[in-house]
Amino acid sequence: MADVLLTIHCAPSDATMIARALRDATGVAVHEIGEAVHGHDFGDADTAEQVSGELRRSLLQLLVPQDRVDAALDAARTARRRLPMRWHAVAALASGRIE
Repeated sequence: MADVLLTIHCAPSDATMIARALRDATGVAVHEIGEAVHGHDFGDADTAEQVSGELRRSLLQLLVPQDRVDAALDAARTARRRLPMRWHAVAALASGRIE
């Protein structure tokens, strides 16, 4: 089964709860990265997401087997959070560790 890099963009205040839910559902490490969006967010964004300056968000990333993506998204969807989140999944062609 191929691995998938799952990335979730969410409000910083929601990141910890979503990360815990993802970790519990998948058993893999979840990486949290702070990010700043400069300019307009996506066209379907609600008023709070439509910024012309800078929007602070958290980016959560985890490498999961392809057959666990739906379970991970269900866990994120049902985690205690206040604001919408965005996600995307891309196939991981290769990964590893270099010493």
